[in-house]
Amino acid sequence: MQNAQLYKGAYIEQHPEVMKVTEQLIDKYDLMKKSASEYDKMKGNYYYYLNVNLNTKQADKLIDTFSQTQKIDTLNSLPDMSDPLSKEGNRYRGVINFNFDFNIYKQDKDVPQAEDIANDFEKSHVLTEGLYCISVHTIEVHDKGVSQGMDPRNNNVRFKVDRNGEFKNISVLEE
Repeated sequence: MQNAQLYKGAYIEQHPEVMKVTEQLIDKYDLMKKSASEYDKMKGNYYYYLNVNLNTKQADKLIDTFSQTQKIDTLNSLPDMSDPLSKEGNRYRGVINFNFDFNIYKQDKDVPQAEDIANDFEKSHVLTEGLYCISVHTIEVHDKGVSQGMDPRNNNVRFKVDRNGEFKNISVLEE
């Protein structure tokens, strides 16, 4: 959805502290820095892991506001965006989603837990009020190609951050 990409770009631009902490967490948990997807590479999707989920009403309001002001204020709009109530492949989503890939090829580390990453985000105090989801997906990237699929080690956590920066209703959802 083009509207979600527009919002994603505004979020990246307006929240450099989130992007900085995200890069630190990618290093800490040995998550993939770049997408293994040829599609992402062709698009130049440097922030492959960041996705935005908007429902139709939210997307329409975003376009109306952008048409009038030529701006997207993520700090003030994110708290008003509600649960998109969509289910994608058994995974519930937030409005702002961090979908990380973890390469299991020749890896002796355990798959990182989304809940640990959420706890690190909470300690960093960089996430503003809104609905978020963090997912960790296993992927095998090697010389012969890329493979991924259903893996019981895939995991995610969905949570809300209130206006005081408190994380609420953190629930772990297994895929």
